[in-house]
Amino acid sequence: MTLNDPLKIPEVLSRALTALLGPYEPSLILFSPQRKPLNVLLPGRSREEELALADYMDGPYLLDPYYRAGVEGLTEGLYGLWDLAPSGFRDSEYYRHYYRASNLVEEVGMITYPEKQSFFNFSLVRRDNDPEFSEERIDLLRETVPLVGALLNKYWLFLENNRRAGGSEIYVQLEGALKIFGSSLLTRREAEIMRMYLYGYNSKAIAERLGISTHTVSVHRKNSYAKLDITSQPELFSLFVNSMYCFHGDAGTDPLVAYLRGGH
Repeated sequence: MTLNDPLKIPEVLSRALTALLGPYEPSLILFSPQRKPLNVLLPGRSREEELALADYMDGPYLLDPYYRAGVEGLTEGLYGLWDLAPSGFRDSEYYRHYYRASNLVEEVGMITYPEKQSFFNFSLVRRDNDPEFSEERIDLLRETVPLVGALLNKYWLFLENNRRAGGSEIYVQLEGALKIFGSSLLTRREAEIMRMYLYGYNSKAIAERLGISTHTVSVHRKNSYAKLDITSQPELFSLFVNSMYCFHGDAGTDPLVAYLRGGH
């Protein structure tokens, strides 16, 4: 097995980086505009983990701190989850569903950009019983970012050539759907605040970012919950996930419209 075969690059890199940092579970996901994320590495998983991953790919990935950072153009490099996660993230439904439910407590991810809008997140995750990441090895891993980025660029070109040759990638516009989630029922400010709660911000952090009082945030939340016919953040998260399942790429259309039209 050599790096002369682009198809083998993710597997070789995974083995090299886990040998460097320790026996942590690797993950490599390619995020591209108007496409579902591509899960490149498929390590052995339980049935429950496979279902959780499939669920993640159908829309909740939009709330992933690494995805949000990449979309916003974060500088290429190595980042810990808690370097990127917003205030209140530990209390978010996203964290409960995709971290605590799988006993994940920490993640270090390497963000690299093969092109302006596409990016890889090559990460290692630590579970409850795994040893902590050592600073020395994290620093060593950080030094590999340019090399890993160059190899993933080569892999990305391989993928793009295959897509142009007749790949059947399913194109979607979920990022746009997230930006207008709830807009059919809520004011612009209310919809913005609901998105921030979904990202994992708490009321204080939302108030600071928007330059308003926590009382005003609470009023907007109360009014939004009433309009959406929900009473809690878990219900908000469930409404978001279910609406994403009903979204079929209708640009400019609130995904809640299709969901509510279905009689839910």
